Amino acid sequence: MLEAAPIVFVRGDHETCERAGLGYVRFLNPLEFAACSDFSDPYALEFEELQLVVMDTVQADDTSLSSNVVVNRYAQDFERAAKLAKGPTWLLSHRPIWALRPAHRTVSEPKTDACGNQMIPPLAVEDINVTTQDALTASSLAGRLPPAVDLVLTAHIHVGEVLSFTGRRPPQMVVGISGTKLLPAVTKGLEGRVIDGETVTHAMMVSVQGFFGFLPRQRGAWNVNALDVGGASVAKCRIDDKNARCRSR
Repeated sequence: MLEAAPIVFVRGDHETCERAGLGYVRFLNPLEFAACSDFSDPYALEFEELQLVVMDTVQADDTSLSSNVVVNRYAQDFERAAKLAKGPTWLLSHRPIWALRPAHRTVSEPKTDACGNQMIPPLAVEDINVTTQDALTASSLAGRLPPAVDLVLTAHIHVGEVLSFTGRRPPQMVVGISGTKLLPAVTKGLEGRVIDGETVTHAMMVSVQGFFGFLPRQRGAWNVNALDVGGASVAKCRIDDKNARCRSR
């Protein structure tokens, strides 16, 4: 695989030190090996037309605020990431900054499958991630990523999702369809929601096992193809000037 293209490993919440963190820092972390830590500094990868800034967010609780230690550290990391963002930049991390996750209703004895997952269709969505949002607000950036950041690219939620916002906020893309059991997609009621002070102007969510492919930038725009495991297109997106637009199959 490395003969065809570089691979960027982004640390996920299964790689905290209490889980598989030691294996991650020993074999996959690009930084110099040291004892396992749940914090690592942002770093940048420079390519011909794009820079990737990778940020470790494994300690960011989704719907309840993490401790002050975590929030303060991520506030500093956002500031470090902003200094690294030179030229067209994508910010990569595991947990989203602004995203929508299918939410289940609460029942006393929910039916579950063999893996313990609740087998109840989602009736709504919930906003995440409150910790990354609070950290960005607490930073010197005052809640706004630098203008160089054109896209926030993450995973964590088990769907494919693209959100575009008001206020020149960069689009948020979630590419969570490649590894494990998926959440059902919510396709209605997403646009017009307010997440962390900005309104969702366009939203796309898909729930099909597969992957996202990015075509080389043309005239300042990136074209994105969400593909199923057989290679068939399930959605196509265009990202241009802090704006994302998608159409699903």
